Amino acid sequence: MRPLIASVDQVGRASREHVLIEEHGVLTVAGGKYTTFRVIARDVLSRVAPALNRRERPFVESREPLPAP
Repeated sequence: MRPLIASVDQVGRASREHVLIEEHGVLTVAGGKYTTFRVIARDVLSRVAPALNRRERPFVESREPLPAP
């Protein structure tokens, strides 16, 4: 299942961009693609880190492949 953001376009033409929605202290990720999980994770960490007082260093995307399952 792919969680797409509401769009007036047909499903095949709907945006695959992700959006972070924060309501009442809950952060929700909507949209995105499975292949952009690192970008989504970086955006989530950048949003959550200040609330946890974690600002030691900027988040850098890794180019390393994930380990085999």
